[in-house]
Amino acid sequence: MNALTGDILVKGNILNGNTNKQAFCINFQNELLSSDISNNMFVFKDAIMLDEIYFWIVVNFQNGKVSRIELDNADENLKNTYNNWSNYKAKKKKEIHDKWVEEILGKPDIKKGDSLIYNRTWGEVTSFEDKKSGQVEIWISYKK
Repeated sequence: MNALTGDILVKGNILNGNTNKQAFCINFQNELLSSDISNNMFVFKDAIMLDEIYFWIVVNFQNGKVSRIELDNADENLKNTYNNWSNYKAKKKKEIHDKWVEEILGKPDIKKGDSLIYNRTWGEVTSFEDKKSGQVEIWISYKK
């Protein structure tokens, strides 16, 4: 991820808040679970490496442009399931996410509970853990 622009390089294509949904669907049609352009949320079939870490990536669109990119560490050793839950795995995943974001963006602007929040001219990056749902992700939200 580029700290100055919010650009994310995925398989040779730049994703950011200016990425057009139609171009995205064409560029990644074979990489997505569904490339139906009527959708506003797209999930990559396979984990994608970003700066030495594999992530599951979900890309959300609003008004035809990327509004948010969701990153979830794809390390199988950190995978939690309903039947096999581990607080250690969730904590470890959060630590890896926080370190990854801090290496790119520096110190967070806001620490709120279990969240690190970075405000940038192009948008906001949040590394968080939701203990109720078990969700541990990085959200990159772009300004419109």
